[in-house]
Amino acid sequence: MRRHGYVVADLYRSVGEYPMSERLHYLLVLALYRSGRTAESLMVYNRLRANLVEGLGLEPNLLVQRLHRAILDRREWLDDPSYLHAS
Repeated sequence: MRRHGYVVADLYRSVGEYPMSERLHYLLVLALYRSGRTAESLMVYNRLRANLVEGLGLEPNLLVQRLHRAILDRREWLDDPSYLHAS
């Protein structure tokens, strides 16, 4: 298992503590994707989006939206561990 799989549980705990943190969700979605859990990563994004829209009337920030789009498009940079942010 790549190291991304090891941080998923910690990220889930952190997201539970800070449910509106887009940065933590970004990291969780990316770690899930890189761990081969694509469907779960998309569910986490959708839950964040629903919470933000319902709770604050806001869409996720552009960085999180780009990550979501990149997952849907299966962009190559997602599998490169040197990339942490969407470009």
